[in-house]
Amino acid sequence: LRRELRKANEKSNFFRSQVISLQQQVSSMGAPVMGATAASEEAARLRAELAEERAERQAAQQRLQQAGNGGQDSMGYAAAAAVQARLRDCEAEVAAARSRIEAQDTELVALRRDLAAAQAQPPQAPYPVGAGAAKGWASPCGTSSYGPPPPRDAGDMSTMSTMSMGSGVQLPSAPGSFPNAASGAALDVVGVPSSPAGASRPLPCSQSLPRPPAAFAAEIPAALAGVVDALDPGQRPGGPRRAVIVGCDYPGKVGTLRAGVADAQQWTRFFIKRCGLVEDDIRLLSDDPAQYQQAPQPESAVATRDNVLRALQWLTGRGSRGDQLFFVFCGHGVQLVAEEYAGQRLCEAALAPADVCDGEDASRPRVITDTDVHQALMLLPEGTQATLIHDSCHPGRPLDRAGLDHLSEQVGRGRVDYGRMRGHPVLPRFLELPQWQGRPMLAPPAGDASLRCRAVQWAACANAQFCVELPIDDRPRGVFTYVLISALLKVGPHATSRQILGEATQLMGDLKGRWRLQQDVQLAHSKFTDESQVFLRS
Repeated sequence: LRRELRKANEKSNFFRSQVISLQQQVSSMGAPVMGATAASEEAARLRAELAEERAERQAAQQRLQQAGNGGQDSMGYAAAAAVQARLRDCEAEVAAARSRIEAQDTELVALRRDLAAAQAQPPQAPYPVGAGAAKGWASPCGTSSYGPPPPRDAGDMSTMSTMSMGSGVQLPSAPGSFPNAASGAALDVVGVPSSPAGASRPLPCSQSLPRPPAAFAAEIPAALAGVVDALDPGQRPGGPRRAVIVGCDYPGKVGTLRAGVADAQQWTRFFIKRCGLVEDDIRLLSDDPAQYQQAPQPESAVATRDNVLRALQWLTGRGSRGDQLFFVFCGHGVQLVAEEYAGQRLCEAALAPADVCDGEDASRPRVITDTDVHQALMLLPEGTQATLIHDSCHPGRPLDRAGLDHLSEQVGRGRVDYGRMRGHPVLPRFLELPQWQGRPMLAPPAGDASLRCRAVQWAACANAQFCVELPIDDRPRGVFTYVLISALLKVGPHATSRQILGEATQLMGDLKGRWRLQQDVQLAHSKFTDESQVFLRS
């Protein structure tokens, strides 16, 4: 309105100057250039135009005054109606575009499925088969062989609040937030929002993990698919500091957790912000679609058994002197009966990936065993440093071993009702199902199988204990991840293992005084290092 008023004023001034100039010419010229009639007609025309412009200017002034006084209701309604109509048109265009994208995605998935079916060559093992290949560990990415199960005693069904843990210790039952025992401000630097506390109803153990949109792209050769394989050390080897971080919540399955993926994301931020790693040096695997579908190659970011073993190969396959490697697992631990004699059952510890229950045989879980991790570490040469962090029960002994000394005595957990524990604020991180009856076929007892690298293992608890996750600062977190990161933030990542252990033990003791926790921070190291090894070399 102001622009229209300004233009009207300009035109009015122009016409006024034209009339004045014309009148001067008529009155001063002795011999008029034009006739009097023509001059009067021209003057009348200009006066009419001037009057019209004045009327328009007055109308514009009135509209401007009405707008300033809030009297533009009718105009506002018309403008709002026009905007709403435009929004409806935009929404229709967006819906049409989404329909086209979904159709293209469906066509792309079908094409990739056809290409995958055309592949005749079987996938190769991601790293060399170890000494136990002849006795069942045929491939690190394959399912281990199992023998007939021994008879097992059926324990009593226990309730959520009185679940037996072998040693008579019960789960902490006090609800509410976990007390902040460390400097909360420092911990918030690496903290991330956790997954929603509510868990969906558990599905049968055979329920398959939700796949990313390009579920079959992993079976297409990288050159054909036109993408770079993030787990191929030849294509994306990473830097001298590398980390593989695995977090599992097992959504919709037996033993659903709430903080496994959140803990893994917290470790990722810690390594980036505090240890100087970049995103290309970290492989984060999870079973949260909101996380792995954002990866450039989503099918390689799912925490399946095959992907975890490939990630271990990416981490250790091209290790060289001076490298610093980290492997972090946040999820369930598993114990598998391997030997039985003199009334005792010896078990091999294992980690439960996202597809632990997705095997063809329900009695044979898909796990990453101590042997798998040990074989990966055996590839590392002298001068490399490896750090294992297990926020799970049954941490095992993946470092140095001689014969079958890595086996541990079976811990009786009773029969756990995971369905009734879904609503409990405190969840243990072990998974034990009655249908798991198979045994891993172990390799013949070997001699001294010591690592050449300098390796350290941090574990959330001893084998006979159990670690938990519970609400900390109003969101679910693993207690061990919270304690260890808090200790590292206080003493610094360049501190020695002895310093970190002392701080973590003190913090865990403070928490155990408030809650009935049964977990103690565990530290183990290979024979070529000791507690003076720093967490991160400068």
